[in-house]
Amino acid sequence: MRTIFLYGDRRDAVLRTALLGALAQCGSVLYVEEGVFFQAPEEAPAFFVYECECLPSFSVSKGLLLMKNSCSGRELSLPSGIWAVLESGNHSGACALRHQSAPVISCGCSARDTLSLASIEEDTAVLSLQRSVLTLGGNLVEPHDFTVMLQSKRHPHQILPIAMTLLLCGVSTERGYSI
Repeated sequence: MRTIFLYGDRRDAVLRTALLGALAQCGSVLYVEEGVFFQAPEEAPAFFVYECECLPSFSVSKGLLLMKNSCSGRELSLPSGIWAVLESGNHSGACALRHQSAPVISCGCSARDTLSLASIEEDTAVLSLQRSVLTLGGNLVEPHDFTVMLQSKRHPHQILPIAMTLLLCGVSTERGYSI
């Protein structure tokens, strides 16, 4: 099971909606919201998504922190096994992570970003992985372009961090993604 912390204002549903739909196409998803009781599904979930405005104490050895643009700028301290994904325009998130030793992976439209948008049309986008990354499972993914099918109108602010999350969780880009 891959653990994803969705961090930021819970009223901001822009990433949540698209993320949960994209993950569900790759396996079962257990979604938990901060302070809400839940019952786990009977099958073992492929993904565990915990949405929060305040980070919990971490007791997982590996996972992703997906930072919404609505996250606070409070400085965060992440254990080495938690990698952060954020848009390059997320200045409050970048400030919160400025002293991290764990990987911080940016997504955006510039050559400095690890994942960038090569092109976008009404129902497809082409993304460019611009540098090699390791998945949470330890597999090396080399730079390449891949296609994302858009299920509905999506903004790059949704497409890029969700695609990066799927990639880091080890979901193959060979057939493209559907977001």
